[in-house]
Amino acid sequence: MEKIKELFNKLPQTLRQTITFTLFIIFLMILRVYVASRGGEGLAGFLLINGFLIYLLVLVGRDYFYEFYEYGKYIPEDDDIIRYKKRKKEDRDNSVLKKFVLIFISVVVLVPTNLIALNNYQTERYESMRAFEEQRFINSLPSNTTTTTVVRNTTTSTTTNVPEERGYRGIFPWEEDVGKKATIQKVTLPVDKGIIANIKITPKETVRDYKIIYQQIEDHNSQNCYDTINKEIKNIVTAYVERDLEGEEFRKEFKEEEYDPGGYTFYSWLYLEYEIIEASNEIFSAFFYWDSYGAGAAHPISDPFSINYDIGKCEKINFNKFFDETELAGLEPSYSLYKQVIEVEVLKQLCAQDGIVIIDNCEYVDLFKFYYEYKFGKERSEKWNIFDSATTSFGVGQYGIFVQFWEYDFYYASGSELILLPWSKISSILDPNSIYSEILNSYSQRQDLATTYEPEWDF
Repeated sequence: MEKIKELFNKLPQTLRQTITFTLFIIFLMILRVYVASRGGEGLAGFLLINGFLIYLLVLVGRDYFYEFYEYGKYIPEDDDIIRYKKRKKEDRDNSVLKKFVLIFISVVVLVPTNLIALNNYQTERYESMRAFEEQRFINSLPSNTTTTTVVRNTTTSTTTNVPEERGYRGIFPWEEDVGKKATIQKVTLPVDKGIIANIKITPKETVRDYKIIYQQIEDHNSQNCYDTINKEIKNIVTAYVERDLEGEEFRKEFKEEEYDPGGYTFYSWLYLEYEIIEASNEIFSAFFYWDSYGAGAAHPISDPFSINYDIGKCEKINFNKFFDETELAGLEPSYSLYKQVIEVEVLKQLCAQDGIVIIDNCEYVDLFKFYYEYKFGKERSEKWNIFDSATTSFGVGQYGIFVQFWEYDFYYASGSELILLPWSKISSILDPNSIYSEILNSYSQRQDLATTYEPEWDF
């Protein structure tokens, strides 16, 4: 050890400082990784930056005081006084420069960065406390132990370290011009076994503006069943438009008597768009969005609906049949466990922000409770089944079950919320003997299609 120290001291001072600094930074990085692995990402950054700041203070401060220590030991001869004073002035100038550099680095770079790291550390402490409060709230809801953990998109949790893929996608965002398409396309499969033919209905010489677009699937491997689906879609859409056209006489009179005399612009429209969730050999699922406005109304109104088929049987899908209806929850009055779990998982998605379930100040806690009470009765019972809601639509596909709320399911300004319940979140309540077991098994095996919010799962 002494020989190593002696060899080290023989090295140039700059090289010794470089080696020392490098070893110290390696130590700080190892410390940071260790602390982060224990769930303290913000604390790890805090320690790293503080360690670097302390080292810089010691390094520069040591050199600064060392210079004046050497001055005290040095007693110049008479003929060296001029050179000594000159050297002392130069050294003092260098010391001032070093102090200035230190202050500049500390104030401009390290201090703000250090404050950010400290803020991250404090945020982690707050997140841990909030996680505890969220867990306590979720535990107060009816659910089973395998699905009530508040899942967080961080490495910190009061219950367990949960990987990032266990986050919650939350409400699909609405974007200008494209609506929810950008997010929907991330969790739908392209139609590669057939052709989508868009059918347009544009009645002529009407007061109301009509833009009706619906799809027909052609040249599909399972075309026999898709012919049945195409016919149903066509019948629903044409019947809706024909019924709406019956109001044209009234709209014409209203426009001529109320709007034309005053020179006011008359607005009235009926639009239809669609989103295909899946059109495969296993499932057909699609949402249809009616959007209408009548002159004089406060705002437009939507009327979404969905069509879902089991292609193999060419039958409409009964969403209740995905689940084990025999298992009861351990509550009084007791009713089907899957209904309670679905209730909790829907609420989590509604309250999720940036992948994290945030119960604090989540308006949907009260809104969702009122939604159930208004539709199914004040007391929890077997009637509390979201799949029986007449105004809420559902879709199904590779990534899970979609829930499309009507804009008045909560309140108009909240919008028509669309969420996705990934199979991984509800796999514990799926019925292994379900009439859709082959479809579910097929979905679970396509692990290459997993996403951050819809991870791999077992059936």
